[in-house]
Amino acid sequence: MKYKTLLLIVILISLAAGLPAQTRPLAINDLTIHSDNTKYTYIGKGIAEMIAVELRKSPGIQLIEREKRTQIVEEMSFSLSGLTDSEQQLEIGKMLSARYVIFGDIIDMDREMLISLRMIEVETGEIVWNEKLTEKLSRYDYISGYFAESILSYMDAEVSSTTVVKAEQAAEKSEEVVVSLSKAIDHYDKQETEKARKELGVAKALDPESETVEYYLSKLVVNTTKFKVLMEPYFSYQNPAFLGIIRTDMFFFSGTIPPAYTITNIMENQVEGINMTSFGDDKYISEQTWDGYEGYAFPIGSRTGLRITTTHCGFSDRRWEGDYDDGYISTGRTSNGAIIDFGYALNERWALGFGAGLFLVQKEDSRHIEVLTNWDKEVFTLNLGVLYRRPDESLIIDSRLGYNSDTYETIDEVTLLEDKEVMSPILLENTLTLSLNDRRTFFLVKQINNVCFDRTYYYATLMPAVEHFLTDWVSFRGGIECSFSLLNDSALIGYGILGGFTLRNNKRRFEFDLNVTYRLRPSRAVEELLYKDLVMLMNITLNDLFISRE
Repeated sequence: MKYKTLLLIVILISLAAGLPAQTRPLAINDLTIHSDNTKYTYIGKGIAEMIAVELRKSPGIQLIEREKRTQIVEEMSFSLSGLTDSEQQLEIGKMLSARYVIFGDIIDMDREMLISLRMIEVETGEIVWNEKLTEKLSRYDYISGYFAESILSYMDAEVSSTTVVKAEQAAEKSEEVVVSLSKAIDHYDKQETEKARKELGVAKALDPESETVEYYLSKLVVNTTKFKVLMEPYFSYQNPAFLGIIRTDMFFFSGTIPPAYTITNIMENQVEGINMTSFGDDKYISEQTWDGYEGYAFPIGSRTGLRITTTHCGFSDRRWEGDYDDGYISTGRTSNGAIIDFGYALNERWALGFGAGLFLVQKEDSRHIEVLTNWDKEVFTLNLGVLYRRPDESLIIDSRLGYNSDTYETIDEVTLLEDKEVMSPILLENTLTLSLNDRRTFFLVKQINNVCFDRTYYYATLMPAVEHFLTDWVSFRGGIECSFSLLNDSALIGYGILGGFTLRNNKRRFEFDLNVTYRLRPSRAVEELLYKDLVMLMNITLNDLFISRE
């Protein structure tokens, strides 16, 4: 019994040791700058955020984000008048529910800066830590590493190895990095997104390795196409109006992997799977689709963008009547072509887009290995887009209208022969995107309409979805899809579900997106038929390769 008790105590101690240490809420406020040089007006913001980036690396610190601090300071600015500096910081800390608040001053001493930091414990109101450093502004990495290491050591918190390296190496760089970064943060506070990007671009050009610059660039990223579940034939991956506001060039590749493949018993409207040997005497049809898109987009001047996309799309239908060994009739279509899209920003809020494409469509009908018909035709497409955004890009609404001249044949479910030629649907896509939670959470509602005017055909989907970035480099998203179909005399309701993730490397400007959707959608070949469809869509993007907007 004693041994069991001792064993239980050891297990409990081991489990307790394995638990993460309790995080301590900490706020670091902008430093007060004392200088007659207007160039240094905002460096109190930049130095504070550089230290914050180092502190954020420690798992034992819960750093209160700048947005929350800025909001509290703005709300309390009047009530803080008349209080001493320490009293003001104490009140701010209470409102932020912080355990500690760090604040301080920067005094311009001509060639060097005297930086003095203090940390107040909110519960007691006492100054529990202080440190001073006289150093050149150009050694900003050393400054941030020095203070962060001292703060974390006092709090007995883990210090990142990269922070230690900065604290040990007084490398000298350009002080203009701090100046531009500080201006960018000031613009960020005022929600002047474009000005913030411009200053961050200057800082990045001078110091491509700056972690603080990368951190704020990632804050300005807005997701626009992460929720794409299926490529639209003959239309580019993204609304052309976005080209009016792109900041850098990008190369992208998108495609379905593997091709969507479904076999349906058209007599019973059931998915039977892809086991060919299970076919009986009923009528079956398989539908297979594949899409591949690659392209290059780049800004031109301050308001214009251009995108060139090449596409390779196709589908094939196989129809069986009777056993699998009795054979099938196959219809295959492939389209290869190019799309040119153009976007123009009318002002800070509105942008328009236009696109046109030309495709060569090849069709082949066969029975087993015998070719029955084979022909080529040309198809042209038009794509119009409009976009509205708030200046801080917390809200984006975009719509696009697409038309193509292609036609295709439907299949009679009784004879399994081609029945009639119909036009391709006109596309109307609307998307609303909200960025929340310091641009770490995105909420989206996408609504798509497919309409034909030569028959009774209307297919609409509504997809609410949400995405959250767990870290700066990985996010997960999910959503549901509801659909309504009006196919001749049949009104049908469908459903679906979406899941996906993004891997992002802001430093290398690389993104990998993967979406998987399972849903009911209208059959392409047989009218008045909904079938279950599983699609996996991949997108790879490389940004900022050669050109960036001034």
